[in-house]
Amino acid sequence: MNYIKQLNEFWRIQTLEPISSNAKLLYLALLNINNMGNWEKEFKVNNDFLVLLSGLTISSFQRARNELEQKGYIEYKKGKKNQSIPKYTIIKLYEDVVFKNDPNLNTE
Repeated sequence: MNYIKQLNEFWRIQTLEPISSNAKLLYLALLNINNMGNWEKEFKVNNDFLVLLSGLTISSFQRARNELEQKGYIEYKKGKKNQSIPKYTIIKLYEDVVFKNDPNLNTE
């Protein structure tokens, strides 16, 4: 995933369909964590850490996470009893555009 393209598309969408400030904070925190982890499709992060990083209360965090999931920004899988760390997936917001005459495109 391209961090800059993802951020640019996120902010473009915000001009059309804004989300809450808390959801924005949480989304940016999740993007940053996933970026540091080299963009794994699915990544684990402790909810307590996300609360700390975002500065949200537990209830605000949960509402923000639900909003992001409902609006199609993330996928969230609750941790199981033996595995309490939940999994997150950042949904790609932009499309990769490939031009036919791109000299950097290797079609072989």
